[in-house]
Order: sequence, then structure tokens, then C-alpha cells
Amino acid sequence: MRRPLVERLIAALRLDRTFYAEVSAERAASVQALLVVLLSGVCNGLGLVPHLGSAGISAGAGAGVLGWFVWTAVVFLTAAPFGRRLPGRSLLRALGFATAPGVFLIVGAVPVLGRFARAAVVAWLVAATAVAVEAVYGMSRRRAVLVSVAAFLVYVVLGAVSAYLAAA
Repeated sequence: MRRPLVERLIAALRLDRTFYAEVSAERAASVQALLVVLLSGVCNGLGLVPHLGSAGISAGAGAGVLGWFVWTAVVFLTAAPFGRRLPGRSLLRALGFATAPGVFLIVGAVPVLGRFARAAVVAWLVAATAVAVEAVYGMSRRRAVLVSVAAFLVYVVLGAVSAYLAAA
């Protein structure tokens, strides 16, 4: 069932498990998932403009798309020991929609409030990932949360190592 992008964005933000199961099984939702990733990335970039200037917008969009693929790989590898994807389900699509809370990263441009907004968005992103993992893998909520938190920790370590190597 093809739904309008705005309706899907709202369902993603509401952490609707049925929605995540629906989009993970619908190939036609791939373009919309990419649009959500780009929208979140641009909003992140707009939130970074005070720090990076106008380059923040393209940096945010590029980092959003690259991060989407890396995040999907990390979640996939983290979830593998706990279960198999349900037939016909796409983790990439579901996690594309799970980036929806990133639209609020635009608040990052507001001094002081930006830091709190970023922390809230990160927590929301991890929660959205847990709902997506639950829908794609058919696992319990508890297990999906454990997979998502573990994947987040791996992702943070990868980011720290990458930053270290880039500075070396």
C-alpha cells in the first residue's frame, strides 16, 4: 500500500512497528526511504551551518547517505547472531525511515538548545532503529533494543577510530 511521504514520515516518527514492517516489505518504498535520509541529512547540515558555514548542508546530506549504509551494515552484523531477517524484508529501507527523527537536527543551529536537541534525536534514532529491527527480524522488543544499543556503541567506536585515523 503506497502512502504519501509525509504520512510515512509521521508514522516513522511515531515508532509505529506496523509501519516499519510495511515499508521493509515494500520495494517501492526505497525511493521514499532515500528521501527521508536526504531530508534528515539536510536538516542536520542546516543545524551545522553555524559551525561549518554553507558547507554544512552538503556535508550533512553526504554524511546522512553514507551513514545510512554504514549504520545498516553495523546493525545487520550486530543482529545476525540473534536471528534472521523475515523473508522479503529490507533492513536498509526500514532504517532509512528510522532516520526520520533527524529532521529535528535543524535545531542544532540554536545555541545551547542544539546540544540537548542532538542528544534527544540520538536517543530517538536508537529507539526507531529498535522498532525497525523488531519489524524486520521479528524479534522481541527487548532483543531489538539490545541489538540497537550494541550497534550504536559499535558505530560510535567506528566513528572515533575514523576520526583518530583522519587526524593522524
